[in-house]
Amino acid sequence: MARILSRLAASVVLCLLAAEHSPAAESRRLDTGWEHYQGTLGSIWEIWRGAKASDNVAWTPVTLPHCFNARDAVDPDVRYYQGPGWYRTRLQTDDFPPSGRTLLHFDGAGQVSRVFINREQVAVHIGGYDGWTVDITDAAARALADETCGGVVPLAVCCDNSRNAETIPSDLSDFNRYGGLYRHVTLHQVPAMSLERVHLRPALTDGRATVAVHGRLHNPCRHGDRVRLAIEIRDPAGSVVHEADLDLPCWDGDHELATFSLDQPQLWSPSTPSLYACSVRLSTPHGTHPIIERFGLRSVEWVPHGPFQLNGERLLLRGTHYHEDHADVAAALPDEVVRHTLGQIKAMGANFVRLGHYQQAPLVLELCDELGLLVWEEIPWCRGGLGGDAYRQQCRAMLRAMIDQHANHPSVVLWGLGNENDWPGDFPTFDKDAIRGFMQELQTLAHELDPSRQTAIRRCDFCKDIVDVYSPSIWAGWYSGRYREYRAAVDKAIRDTPHFFHAEWGGDSHAGRFSEAPERILDQVATGQGTAETGLAYKSLGGKVRMSKDGDWSESYIVNLFDWHLAEQEQIPGLTGTAAWIFKDFATPLRPENPIPRVNQKGVVARDGTPKESYYVFQSYWADEPMIHVLGHGWHTRWGAAGEAKEVRVYSNCTEVELSVNGNSAGRRLRNIRDYPAAGLRWDVVLNEGDNLLRAVGTRNGVTVVDEVRLAYQTAAWGKPARLILTQAGTLLEAQAIDAQGTPCLDAANVVRFGITGDGRLIDNRGTPDGARVVQLANGRARIRAEVSGAAVATVMADGLQPAFLSLDGVPAPAGAAAATTGRPAVDLATIDRERILLAANRALAISPVTITATRNPRSAGGPNDFSSQGDYWWPNPDTPDGLPYVRRDGQSYPDAFQDHRLAIQAMRDAVAALAAGFAITGDARYATKADELLRVFFLDLSTRMHPHFEYAQAIPGVSPGRGIGIIDGLHLIEIPMAVATLERSNALPADTGIGLRRWFGDLLHWLHNSSHGQEEAATKNNHSAAYDVQRAAFATLVGDQATLAACRRRYREDFLPLQMAVDGSFPQELTRTKPYGYSIFQLDLMATLCQLLSTSDDDLWHFALPDGRGIHRAMDYLVPYLADKSAWPLPPDVEHWAGWPARQPALLFAGLALDEPTWVDLWMQLPPDPTDPEVRRNIPITQPILWVRQPMQDPPGLGQVPR
Repeated sequence: MARILSRLAASVVLCLLAAEHSPAAESRRLDTGWEHYQGTLGSIWEIWRGAKASDNVAWTPVTLPHCFNARDAVDPDVRYYQGPGWYRTRLQTDDFPPSGRTLLHFDGAGQVSRVFINREQVAVHIGGYDGWTVDITDAAARALADETCGGVVPLAVCCDNSRNAETIPSDLSDFNRYGGLYRHVTLHQVPAMSLERVHLRPALTDGRATVAVHGRLHNPCRHGDRVRLAIEIRDPAGSVVHEADLDLPCWDGDHELATFSLDQPQLWSPSTPSLYACSVRLSTPHGTHPIIERFGLRSVEWVPHGPFQLNGERLLLRGTHYHEDHADVAAALPDEVVRHTLGQIKAMGANFVRLGHYQQAPLVLELCDELGLLVWEEIPWCRGGLGGDAYRQQCRAMLRAMIDQHANHPSVVLWGLGNENDWPGDFPTFDKDAIRGFMQELQTLAHELDPSRQTAIRRCDFCKDIVDVYSPSIWAGWYSGRYREYRAAVDKAIRDTPHFFHAEWGGDSHAGRFSEAPERILDQVATGQGTAETGLAYKSLGGKVRMSKDGDWSESYIVNLFDWHLAEQEQIPGLTGTAAWIFKDFATPLRPENPIPRVNQKGVVARDGTPKESYYVFQSYWADEPMIHVLGHGWHTRWGAAGEAKEVRVYSNCTEVELSVNGNSAGRRLRNIRDYPAAGLRWDVVLNEGDNLLRAVGTRNGVTVVDEVRLAYQTAAWGKPARLILTQAGTLLEAQAIDAQGTPCLDAANVVRFGITGDGRLIDNRGTPDGARVVQLANGRARIRAEVSGAAVATVMADGLQPAFLSLDGVPAPAGAAAATTGRPAVDLATIDRERILLAANRALAISPVTITATRNPRSAGGPNDFSSQGDYWWPNPDTPDGLPYVRRDGQSYPDAFQDHRLAIQAMRDAVAALAAGFAITGDARYATKADELLRVFFLDLSTRMHPHFEYAQAIPGVSPGRGIGIIDGLHLIEIPMAVATLERSNALPADTGIGLRRWFGDLLHWLHNSSHGQEEAATKNNHSAAYDVQRAAFATLVGDQATLAACRRRYREDFLPLQMAVDGSFPQELTRTKPYGYSIFQLDLMATLCQLLSTSDDDLWHFALPDGRGIHRAMDYLVPYLADKSAWPLPPDVEHWAGWPARQPALLFAGLALDEPTWVDLWMQLPPDPTDPEVRRNIPITQPILWVRQPMQDPPGLGQVPR
């Protein structure tokens, strides 16, 4: 997985380096500054009338992307909202240059959207998934001329996902028709004549590539000027391989601009996803407009009756499906989630993904190009039948848009024309002939738009002869038949279908549910009657015996099914490939009776991305990187008789695996794909009553991999479930079913309902096993998290069982900056730090505003408002006259390096933090007024503000003008959001300052996410990536970017703990440095600060630990003894700044309070609060802990109550 993410980061860097010369400098993501209202309005005037009406509706601040079904999509008690949802914001005058055009681009919005500038409707778009653009130039000019607008441009968007049978997709579809601005919205400033689209049309012949460049203009004023075009082609290494300068008359529509040839082209494939870049720069008297498009070169052949060939060689398509859906956000997937999910798919070993069942966000296709994932993308003509003229026109329009917008992606090999079009229900008449006729029309249109690709549909036998590639319904072992009938079903489909591909197979599994006998009813399932899903087979009632209705939905059974299918697929010579349904659990309105209500649970990962056991089954067959996984990580207790042999499986791609049980070897097994199950990697072993440790070791290509599982074994038999018990561990509540004698009922699957009364709430409606208030027990247990702020009582009940009640008074709440809920702090910082705070605050009152424009680095490539610094350990080259290029001396800081901007940030931060802290303990308005002045000068005033980026940080003279690792210089800014929050809680900061700061930090956050430097820093494997996420988390807290906060939480759990922390709690990457003591302390502070910023009631990072115990507590246990007694440090002293460490490290205070370790807080109090060593000061970005920790009579530190 790490290698996948590294490749992804490198690809993103390449893309963004190119984008630096594209319209990106004239584009702005409109992610912040929005408000949302769900419901109908009486008129457009109601959006803007404000205090002019007494019955004004309530608007809620939101960050884009935003889906207004984020919670109710999986509500067990009510169907999700379908209707209008309104969004509003105000654009500033600098968004509209005096010449040129201003375009508003939507990557997608659901489902029917209307756009308003002021009270004027400027666009209507039908379709929730294709991108679309609105030219708002003229309407904005009218708004700016309207005195009632106050010199801004009011922008409103109504997104409506109401039920409408005359639109696609059908409400009969097995997924939600979400509503909202759930993809990015971007403002583009372009010249009066600009490039609207550039297409690359490559062809391969006899090892040579010919590429035609086509373009389309945006020229709304119909200017007739001639245009100049500069075309440049770069190969995957970035070298220029073709250039052309053209002088042309302007044109209408699609126009071929140039054709060029490439000898010995580098081909795109899943193993080598080589991407070329085409730059087209348009120059006219109205300005210059560049566009960069990436493309790849590959050949595709669907051999009649199989197999599939890519670049002249057989490639077995190993695929899955991807829906845009995720816990907590529904369709509003943060970019980090998309990157992580596609990375998971690639790390699983997949080389193909079907994007179901609609055009997806641009980032999805870009990642598929970069990762080497072949794609089937389709329009959402899904179920219900065929509507009238408007319905058909929407289908045509969405097909045109999909091909127009995504044709340059080499990953796309199939255009899907529909899905399950044999499914009636939306109209009184189901006319097969009409459906066939319209399918033929779409087939013709697709080939007219793109002759180079094939078309496909799934499950509509009466249209199978129309499209190029067809997938019939085969659900062996789930909706019909048994899984051992799979090979016969596929062989028949290959014979009957000229170009067959198997899309959608698998079954549901309730994560955490396992069985000792998962196939006990399989012999009741009829054989020889086909394997297709027909009629209402997806429902849980009626019809013949089938595993989807009568099986146990255990992970144990679905592992058996997947294991059999995967082994068979590897051995079918004519098979083109398959795509299992689906990668991730997703919301659906059609399945309220599922174990997690309204969730399709066929994913190999849960709705929040947590892998199920089946993920590793796929990986064992498909992945190249060595892997090993003992089946049953989520199986807390197995059961059986004492001394009974139990099968233990290991899924691995290693040639040979050894299993040990409780320290004793159970023997070695050779992997053999024909030896089902687990390719022969299985053992029958006797488990001890109580705890057991299973350990598997395997080797592949000289690399050894290890996996361990701890589980219990219960020999006591149980009777019928009689009652529930409820326990609590931190924020986690767990219900368990027991019989009348108190024995756990390990196979209980009752539906339970959690509740809470008092000062608390359940963290529910997530669509995950531990995020649903109504859920089926898994092996007799169910979990949910609760946020508690005082006395509360939790309940759990189930029909026929005695309910359970649990007092939650005193439950420890997360100590995060935005979620502190304890009644009183463990340490009174207002008293302890009062003298220190007031000394610093009074000193800050006397200083002049600090700016980075006061000094300029003569070696910097940036401007006067651009932050600049030099790499710490880079020295002038003694072997050259001018000292260039500089050379590295690790751990030795060059004393004459340019430091002024770093010192300016630190000085500004010191002053603002001290002033905010002084205001917090005294209420003296002078402190707030001075803080406002310093903030405005540093961040907002155009002449003195720092630009929101670190493009030129940690430059190396003679080597690089700036580097990704320079982002760490922004770490001192993390205290500014806390200072702002402190001032805003008392309305002590002017509203326009708060708005301006949110815009500045929102822009910096966008740069962190999308710049090449940001991507480079995110991919590092030491303290730099942790510092990067600390900044993201702090800035996202200020701007309300919940998606970024969720992404940072995932990174802490899934990357930082497993990849940067050793089992003993140390940080191996830091221990290898020349200053291991200081770097270890620095990394510990970063990890603790992440926990402080990110912990919430439903995601408590303080108490989170990996199965082997790695967590923040383990890290503290490792380093605290050496903070207390530095002489005990087992490694050599640091080469520099050894004497300055330790000081009052934030980790001691934050972790001491959160984890109830008073000795850590005592140690914090004993250490110097203001270190004098400049390097140590630089590496402690938190100077005023009172801004971070809740104090008596103080509201929880948070950023929600913001004056507007």
